[in-house]
Amino acid sequence: MNEESPPIEPDSQPEAVFEIVDDKPKNLKKPYAIMSIVCLALASALLTISLKQKTNQTPDPSAEVAGLKIELDDLHNKVRAKRISMGLEPSIKKNQSAENMALDAQQSIQQLVEHSKSLQAQLDEKDINLLHKEQQIDDLTKELTRLKGILQRLQLDP
Repeated sequence: MNEESPPIEPDSQPEAVFEIVDDKPKNLKKPYAIMSIVCLALASALLTISLKQKTNQTPDPSAEVAGLKIELDDLHNKVRAKRISMGLEPSIKKNQSAENMALDAQQSIQQLVEHSKSLQAQLDEKDINLLHKEQQIDDLTKELTRLKGILQRLQLDP
């Protein structure tokens, strides 16, 4: 099976041998790099233009600060109302120092811990009551089964 290929005659050889020549400069090999640079330049130009327009259109900062203060007071009022509805003291005060806020937070945490302990005690009591009720149901079911058995025996005995 070792067949030799017939010799190639000079007429059957390709007339020209093509070589792949990379005549592009190395820095132009990736057109994406050029496109990305152009896009970045356009994006930075657009960003600069939009920032210049926004600086010309900025509202009065004092009006914005006043609006934020009003919003802050509204949030404080909501927090106070929420704390009152939870049974806690409305301890958030205006112009309160960080130390006072930390003390108030610590007191609130202690109150919440005490409240959660009392709720846990109530849940434990309810669990005990539930277990007692389940035991009563089991006892009554057994008594019912026993009484049904007696009734059936009485019906069968003439």
